[in-house]
Amino acid sequence: MATKLHKLNDIDYARFRDFIAAQTGLHFSEKKRGALERGVLEALSKSGHVSIKAYFQALMQASDQGEMDRLVTLLTVGETYFYRDEGQFRLLQNDVLPKLISERMTTTKRLRIWSAGCASGEEPYSVAIILRELIPYLDTWETLILATDINRRSLEKAAEGKYSQWSFRTVPDTWLDKYFFLSPNNKFHLSDMIKNSVTFRHLNLKSNVYPSFVNNTSGLDLIICRNVAIYFEQETTGEIMNRFYNCLVDGGYLLMGASDPIPPADKFWTRNHSGAFIYQKKSQNFEIRQETRKSKPIKIQFSQNTVADKAKPIKPPAPVDLLAESQALLEMGQPVLAADKLAAKLQADPLSLPGLLLMAKIEVACGRLHEAGKWAERVIKADKLNVQAYYLLSAIHQGLGNDEKAIEALRKTIYLDKRFIAGHFSLGCLYKKQKRPAMAEKAFKNVVRLMVGRRKDEIVPETNGITYDKLLQVAEKNLEEKE
Repeated sequence: MATKLHKLNDIDYARFRDFIAAQTGLHFSEKKRGALERGVLEALSKSGHVSIKAYFQALMQASDQGEMDRLVTLLTVGETYFYRDEGQFRLLQNDVLPKLISERMTTTKRLRIWSAGCASGEEPYSVAIILRELIPYLDTWETLILATDINRRSLEKAAEGKYSQWSFRTVPDTWLDKYFFLSPNNKFHLSDMIKNSVTFRHLNLKSNVYPSFVNNTSGLDLIICRNVAIYFEQETTGEIMNRFYNCLVDGGYLLMGASDPIPPADKFWTRNHSGAFIYQKKSQNFEIRQETRKSKPIKIQFSQNTVADKAKPIKPPAPVDLLAESQALLEMGQPVLAADKLAAKLQADPLSLPGLLLMAKIEVACGRLHEAGKWAERVIKADKLNVQAYYLLSAIHQGLGNDEKAIEALRKTIYLDKRFIAGHFSLGCLYKKQKRPAMAEKAFKNVVRLMVGRRKDEIVPETNGITYDKLLQVAEKNLEEKE
């Protein structure tokens, strides 16, 4: 049985301080000595070792990885919540991510994001929700949201996706209804659609295992590492900043906490957006697009509703009919449940075109693009004038990498409805991707022309919530960037 200790002597404190710093990068100065002592002594009491000396030797010899994990857990208990630091998240949703989305929309349709030091998962899940709000047909994109932490217990909690009301202090008030379910024990369960879009991995930032293709820490567009570097010494922070620099693509972004050290000026530009700072990787091959753009900044944002102070009980959708219930389940991120409901509807009414089209959308949400294409084709076979079916089919072809078939489907949408703005816009994006500037220019000009007389705050049909004003900004930007 371990000897009951209330504090470490100076020698033991120095030993554990230096050992923990070497293993994890965490630095416990004299001011934080109490926190170190509490963590070490609690870990000792649970370890079964009879003395502080025996416990330290076991850690040094790495004879029990479980003991090291327990110590790290007790030393890194962090408090976080969804949408933490509203200014930084508004920077992401209104500026940084829309810029990246605009650039990739007409090229790779690929985004790679790393939440380093993700704690219990609220940060990467917030990013996943923002991407879901910003990108129409997100499932046709290749996206990575990697979330890592040194605390294995925090990662286990994050992977469960279950949170108490305390985690929702500053979330946009639409998030709860759309992306969470309230369980009988008053836990908020994250929808599978969001939960499955984040990859959780154990990673020690002190280690030299990154950047690496193997663990998805290379070729990143954005790294979020907030309120982590404050626990490191300057030398360790410098090593981490160098690795982050090498993890990012040219012009990639690094978001740090307000209290974290500023990344080195020789590697990163500092960007200030309404008091929120973000850092951008310097490169000889990278042009500072933000300073040379002539178009207005793209700001795809949430509605201006007041941020909810407290989480509210979630009301399930009113059961109108099986089709309406399926649609509601899909919108709340439960495509499997939606498919089950819809199957009953289609069994009773196998020729329901809205039902067939919804099943195609559900298959897209599940990532089964080939099956989704078959359902869309069934709609078209029954109704060769169905613009929505052709438009969905174009998105499916894009997701499968067949741009020519996608263009063919889009041309049919605007043949059937010359005022179908989403079709013109998607054509412009595809033509730009294929380096057909004349065709792209014509398509984007059609978008601008069709915007005349539209209310700016109205939603463009088939765009998953993008307003006319925001889509107009993107179209005008593409026209101004034309050579």
